[in-house]
Amino acid sequence: MLGLVGPPNLTSFLDVRFGDSFYRVQNRFPSGVMETAPYGADTYRLNNIEVDSIRYEQVKYEFTTYSGMQLVMARFTPDSSGKVLQKLIQAVGPPSEQNSSKGSAPADTQAFWQLPHGERVVFDGPKRFVAMLGPGGGPLKQDAIENEALDSP
Repeated sequence: MLGLVGPPNLTSFLDVRFGDSFYRVQNRFPSGVMETAPYGADTYRLNNIEVDSIRYEQVKYEFTTYSGMQLVMARFTPDSSGKVLQKLIQAVGPPSEQNSSKGSAPADTQAFWQLPHGERVVFDGPKRFVAMLGPGGGPLKQDAIENEALDSP
């Protein structure tokens, strides 16, 4: 069956699903902070959280007006690089593109996934950054590009 529908699609990050409302995310993580992204999107930011032995310095969820949460961007700690990359590969398979030599550490790896339902995933080990754009996240694509270009905190 997998061959007929393609690789699995990405539906959520830290139990927040693409399409979830701002209030659903706020209820899941009440310690977060509401912000506005550079292009005007509502954003919900979490600082210093740990899930499944992965430490995230910052996680930002961005929302579109009609499609709910459609972009998540996270900065992880250096010791979490391998775990983040491993979870991505477990969830959606090998990357569509990867920049690293065989045997390179995840901290030195950059990977990109283009998934069959329109989702896009970027993993940047050197910048300790991961971004996931949902199928309805086209309007948020520029925010993801600009956040990836920022230096790690």
